[in-house]
Amino acid sequence: MTTQAIGEEGFRLFIGIVEEVNDPRQLGRVKVRILHEDDTDVTTEDLDWAQVMTPVTSAGTDGIGETPSLQKGSRVIGFFIDGQEKQLPLIIGSVPTIPSEARHAINKLARGQQVLRKDKVGEAEPDSPYKAEYPYNKVISTEAGHVIELDDTPGNERVHIYHTAGAYIEINRTGQMVIKTPDDSFDIVGKNKNIFIKGDCNLQVQGNMNAVVKGNMTSATEGDVTISSKGILSLFGKGGIRLRSGGSIAMAGPGGVAVTQGGLTTLGSISSGTGATGSFTTPSGKTVHVSKGIVSNIY
Repeated sequence: MTTQAIGEEGFRLFIGIVEEVNDPRQLGRVKVRILHEDDTDVTTEDLDWAQVMTPVTSAGTDGIGETPSLQKGSRVIGFFIDGQEKQLPLIIGSVPTIPSEARHAINKLARGQQVLRKDKVGEAEPDSPYKAEYPYNKVISTEAGHVIELDDTPGNERVHIYHTAGAYIEINRTGQMVIKTPDDSFDIVGKNKNIFIKGDCNLQVQGNMNAVVKGNMTSATEGDVTISSKGILSLFGKGGIRLRSGGSIAMAGPGGVAVTQGGLTTLGSISSGTGATGSFTTPSGKTVHVSKGIVSNIY
């Protein structure tokens, strides 16, 4: 068996248009209509499958490597491996073109046109830092509308990964990162997770917020702590509740302070501007009934 080397008689290049990319063998082959070679009455089904040359880093094995990404309508250049037999076409590259005023082979994002619509969610979401200029923005896009941008525009460098549903990750020239999803988000960690924030942390939840901790929970701050609720603030400890202060404890309730179950025990004094009312146990174990500051009974 002999092989024909490039440059021998019968070798010539051709230019064609990709008409089919759904390779039944899933090898990245395409069907190409060769210009000035295939008659217009030749159907796409009758065209031969052409092998596509890939970079060395893509020609892997066992599923390792990159997936060929030629699309229908791509203009390509190649040659026939079998020479005059013309049964084994090989694509060696593609040629960007402008088929019409409405069509262009280079993505609009790469040509400085922002075409990705980003509906902002409230004022917390920053404006898009997109300021791409040709030829600095390297764009990978798919039929469904997924996009990856590696933007080297001087002074406005970015990295952007965009999902057609509107979810995206974008890093601007200073390193600021924005992560957005219009749907649910899950963060799964199989072991420990550590978060360090050098500045402030702001959390805003428009719906409900639930936190479940199956172990212990510790919260410590070197400053003040404020908990505010426009509804009812409830504290429940199945094993009990302890309140401890290095200074004083002040309580204010326009509706009064009521102990609805159990008693009130104090090792110190109780004072009230209008006089205390209730039953109290003294350190010696005696029960004292007081009504508006007046002791009525001692047991």
